[in-house]
Amino acid sequence: MVYVSNDNMIKWVLRPYRGGKDRVVNIGLEYKPPPQNFVKPIDNREGIIKALQGYDTIGRAIARGLG
Repeated sequence: MVYVSNDNMIKWVLRPYRGGKDRVVNIGLEYKPPPQNFVKPIDNREGIIKALQGYDTIGRAIARGLG
């Protein structure tokens, strides 16, 4: 559990966390969300098409629609 202020600074953590070289969660650091899982487009074609619709550019569709 993490409490983050409006400026994305970590104010309180239940347990400090260090995962690998690029993931640290501790008081006083800027909060960065954990990495997203990879989506395989061939697993769910209809779901992928739905996720990509509604964005005006292919870059935004891929980055935001597929995460």
